[in-house]
This record gives sequence, structure tokens and C-alpha cells, in this order.
Amino acid sequence: MLSRSPSGTSRTVMLGLSCCMLLVLLIVSLSPGASPVIRSARAAAACPADQSHLVPWRDGRWFLAGMNVPWLDGGFGADFGTVEEWWQHTYTTESADQMFAALKARGVNSVRWWIFADGRGAPEIANGMTTGFDADTLPSMADAIKLAAKHDIYIVFTLWSFDMLARPNGIIENQRDLVVDATKRQAFIDNAVIPMLRYPIPGTSYTIGNHPNVITWEIINEPEWGVRESGSIHWNIDNPVSLAEMQRFIAEVTGAIRRNSNQLITVGAAAMKWNSDTIPGAEGNWYSDAALTPYDADGYLDYYQIHYYPWANGDDTWTFSPMRLSWQQGGFDKPVVIGEFPANADGSGMAPLQLLESIYANCYAGAMGWTYEGVDGSGSWQDIAAPMETFTAARASTIRITPPSPGGTPTPTAQPTAQPTAQPTAQPTAQPTAQPTSTPAPGVTLTLNYSDGAPDSYFLLTGTSFPVGHTIRLQINGELLGETITVGDDGRFRVLLKTVADALPGSYLVTVTSVATPTSLVQTEALAQSVYLLGLDDPLRERPQRVSATLVEVPAEIEPYALTPMVYLPCVRR
Repeated sequence: MLSRSPSGTSRTVMLGLSCCMLLVLLIVSLSPGASPVIRSARAAAACPADQSHLVPWRDGRWFLAGMNVPWLDGGFGADFGTVEEWWQHTYTTESADQMFAALKARGVNSVRWWIFADGRGAPEIANGMTTGFDADTLPSMADAIKLAAKHDIYIVFTLWSFDMLARPNGIIENQRDLVVDATKRQAFIDNAVIPMLRYPIPGTSYTIGNHPNVITWEIINEPEWGVRESGSIHWNIDNPVSLAEMQRFIAEVTGAIRRNSNQLITVGAAAMKWNSDTIPGAEGNWYSDAALTPYDADGYLDYYQIHYYPWANGDDTWTFSPMRLSWQQGGFDKPVVIGEFPANADGSGMAPLQLLESIYANCYAGAMGWTYEGVDGSGSWQDIAAPMETFTAARASTIRITPPSPGGTPTPTAQPTAQPTAQPTAQPTAQPTAQPTSTPAPGVTLTLNYSDGAPDSYFLLTGTSFPVGHTIRLQINGELLGETITVGDDGRFRVLLKTVADALPGSYLVTVTSVATPTSLVQTEALAQSVYLLGLDDPLRERPQRVSATLVEVPAEIEPYALTPMVYLPCVRR
């Protein structure tokens, strides 16, 4: 959805384009002088008998009947991460549990939930380099996954939105470099994507990256609004990226997820315009295997995702509506989920139940209403709850996802049968020469509550999933600090780092190594790193209240690095 305004928070700065402006923009770019009209749906061809048009998961093929939860309780970008500028972290177990229960009661099998959005809450980024996560992000995601399993709901986690390319506004930084800079992109993959996938779900044998109730990772929502070749750049994006740069970003992040996870991967295209090679007015399939795999052989998507809003109705010469064009007419070579549509069916010329039935009959692989809480004029869960219950009851055989047979495993779509020979005009830039020499223990994380601060600041360091009973060896910029710290029975420890008033500005790399004792059940050491910056113009970070942590003073004698070191978990190269 291009125009968004979360309810319940006037503090959240959102990108928005009125429906009227968007309508004019796309009608002009596609069909000057034409007025969109509502047409009757075309007769759909029979869907494939082998159900190859549906999403493959848990030894079956399924239709994703779902809802969008881009943010819950008004927390754009703050459901999982924390927006420190506003002390905003909105995820609660109670709200998530209530939402999942309400959806399950009506037969919904999936939700599409945003994680980073524009990067205001997570991941932690200092001078363009991703350093990890705050203390809230991964535990909140793990809690949501456990609740989804409790209610038999499957989550599509959306990493980024096109909002990441918006101009800085003094609070939220532009994350364009993650798309265009190879070193910063690799730091994001190494220090955010992979640790996130390896984070263990407490009380289970799963990690986030192999839990069966995480069905899909969506790399980015509606990237076209920030891609130069689309011709439809969002008004708040001054410096769009090229199509080749966006494709490389998608492919490399996709490849990293595929090599560290058994879950599915997609991209949320704003319309069929950018995902089809055959329909009139379309720009082509920007996310085909041929478009992505030259950047990474594992960079292909498992299914496509397109969005529908009334501007896509078109006229007598073109349409991008999935209610008017079938999956076969779109020429798709993979299943296609309609990842967004107005929950109130506004502008479609149909009632919500008719819209759902039309999408299903046209052989698409899912329909996910925008949005659960009604964040804009496109409706809410209340508009579609009853129609969804009627729809899911009638289509239970392809909507009620069942566990696999004994020994079964999730079934991503087949790998490309042949690699494309054509190369894109822009080749991927060289990869960083510094590579990790070892990998962290699965799920081990080390986070700081702030990535920067003035001298005399406090930084809360939190370690999770470390071996129980180990002692912690703490180093900053290679200097060993002598305090004794022990990993608790829950695998966690907390350290409150107190910088001194005369500490020198610069970068401080925190290295934690867990050391086994003779009585430890786990003898293998774990190692992780994080980094904070001290700057004279940075805010003074006060001592947090009511926090139980070992206080450690960072001596003034420790010399900072002049520049942020390139950090990989668990090794550092500078």
C-alpha cells in the first residue's frame, strides 16, 4: 500500500501519497486521457489439476487467506524493534494473542507482518553499518511466532518497505546504502539477516529460520516506488535506485536467507504491471529467475506477490486487476499471492466476498486484506471478517494448512532448471574481501540499547542464548575488562557499560567470549560482537532505571577506532 497513516500515533512520521495523486500518476503514465472503468470479470481458465498455482508448504499446496498486520497498535516500524527517539516499542503478547485468536476463529491461515519498514526501529545501524538488534527485536519476533503456532497461523515477515529510500528527516535516516553499497549490504546480511534466522524460539527446538509457522520472508514491500525505471517515484524519494541495483539487493538477501533457512521467499510488487511479461501495459517480470539469479544463484523467489488497489482497474485497453486477469493470462511461471487488496473492497466494483471468490477462481495463490486495524481508508478486519469466514469455510481443503506426514519437510518450489545466459547491464560490485572465519553459535546474540552516544553515556549490553553457566570475557577494542560475569540459567546476561566523561570520540568494538567452567554442560565457547560510537554531538545516554545488570566502567585509556570497523558476527576485520 502506497499511502499509509497508522492510527493511534501522531508521532510516527509516515510516507503518504493521496489516492487521488496516485490515480492521476499511474493513469497518465499508462494510458493518457483514458478514464478507468469497472468491467465485468473475464471467465477464468481451469486451474492446474496438480495445484502448481498454489503455495507449496508442509507437503501440500495452499491458498493464503490472510490479513495484513503492517503494524499493530499504531507502531509503524516499532512492533519488533524499538524507536529510541520516541521510546516506542508497541509489541505485546496480549495484542498479538487476541489478533491471532480473532483471525483463526474466521478461518484465516496467514498474516503479513512488517519488521523493519524504513529502519526506524531495527536493525541497529551506525554510520551505515548494521551492527545487530536491540534487546526487543528478536525476542518479540520469537514470541509472535510461538503465538502463531498456538493458533495455527502462518506468518509472512516483510523485511523492508520502499520507505527505506525516503529522504532523511532529522529523525529517520535514509537506508539507501543498504541497497547500493556492497559492504553495507553485506554487513546487513551478516549482522542482521543471519543472526535473525539463527535465533532460537524459546521452549522449542526451532529457530526463527526453520520454524514451520514462518512461511515466507518478503524482502521488500512495493520497491517500484523507489526504482528509477518505474517512472512512478514516490514524492518523498529524492534519489531512487536503478532496477539493477534493486534486483541485486533482492537477490543477495534472498540467497542469504535460502542458505540459512528452509522457508519461502517473495517480493511484494505494487502491481501486476511489474510482474508480468504478457499483459498490455506491463513493464515485464522484474523478479523472474532470469532477472535475479545472475546476482546470486540462490536469489530466485519461491512465489510472486502482487498488490491490487482501484487504480489498477484500468480501462478498455489495459488492466492490472487480478479479478479481471487470471493467473494464466498473466503468464506467470510461479504461484502468485495477492498480498494487498482493500479489505472493504473499495473501488473494485465488488463486495468483499465476491472479490475473494474472484481471486480464487482466477487461480491465484492467496488474498491478504489491507489491513487488520484499518490504518487508512481501505478498510479493516471488521469489513472482511464475516466474508472471510464464509470464504474459508467453503475452501477449507486448500486453506486449512495441515502438518506434513511423518518425516515430511517444508517444500519450497523447485530450483531453476537452467541458469540464464543473459547478464544484466549493471554487474554486481565486488564483494568485501574480509569474510568471517567462523560462525557464531546458533542463536547467540549480543545487542546494545543504543548505537551511539556522547562521552559519559551508559550503554546496556544484553547477551541471549549463551551457554548456561559460562563466564563472560569482555573486551573493548581488544582491551580485556576484568569484571566477573556469569551467564544465567536462561542463557542471558546484562552488562551496563559506563563510559567516562573524558572518553575520546570514535568507535568502540565490544567482543564477548563465553568461557566454559569444569561443571558446564556445554563446553563449546560462544563469541559475539557489537559496536557503539561516541561523538561529542551525540545525545547523552542516561543510566536506565530499574535494570538489573553488572556495572562495568570503560576506562578512558581505551583508544577508539577512528572509523567504524567492519563487523561480522563473530569476527571483525578493520
